Amino acid sequence: MPYTAFHITVDAHDNREALLGLLPEWGIDGIEETDDRIIAYAKRGSINLEHFSEHMERLHFQYTIEEVEDQNWNQAWESNFESVLIPGKIQVRASFHAQDDFVPFSILITPKMSFGTGHHATTRMMLSLMLEHTLQDKSVLDFGTGTGVLAILAEKMGAREIVAIDNDEWSITNAAENVLYNHCTRISVMNANSVHLLGMFDAVLANINKHVLLEQAEALAQRLASKGTLIISGLLSSDYGEILKKYYPLMGHPVVQVVENDWLALGFSKP
Repeated sequence: MPYTAFHITVDAHDNREALLGLLPEWGIDGIEETDDRIIAYAKRGSINLEHFSEHMERLHFQYTIEEVEDQNWNQAWESNFESVLIPGKIQVRASFHAQDDFVPFSILITPKMSFGTGHHATTRMMLSLMLEHTLQDKSVLDFGTGTGVLAILAEKMGAREIVAIDNDEWSITNAAENVLYNHCTRISVMNANSVHLLGMFDAVLANINKHVLLEQAEALAQRLASKGTLIISGLLSSDYGEILKKYYPLMGHPVVQVVENDWLALGFSKP
């Protein structure tokens, strides 16, 4: 499938983190970051270029557009894909990276156009917060699975059942591949944008964006068993007040909050 790549100049730009939080809401399917630019990818024809230009102008970003074929995009991603290490805990790597034998959890991810390679602060925070909870023999819902990295860690942590859902066909294909590469047998990957027909879970993971987290707050809380754990990210620190207003009546105060580079992750325990 052909894609449109938006090359956005972000060197020393005050609105960089805000932009990263907004791009998925505007229909961007994948993001590649370097020190001085963000490359945002969308299926060709899926983005209203006039609206995108208005967003960029409002946030004072300069960008150029490139039309990219699917195969070339994957080659470019692989050439820039580096292993991600949470020292002493987790390694997220591609097949061409050497495995770190000194971490308990090594996750093999095929670098394709899906969110969740561990490079972004929100994914790293989600992975770290998961390690602070006991998932042994628990049921887990990974809402917006992307590459499937959170679901894979959940199985490696001993979860007995994991349901990983996404509404993007590319992500579903990629997550299913990564499940196989990691020899996981307890993960069900499903194409869905709603959790209403699913059962109850001991833990719910959602690394999406503010808009979806606000929209799905009640649905996610309803899928969570009593004393269950909800971990969410894809948020900026400035989103805290709006998120708390929505989630406090459902979940109470967050029991943990982590901030990295102005990104926010929250953990709740259902009463």
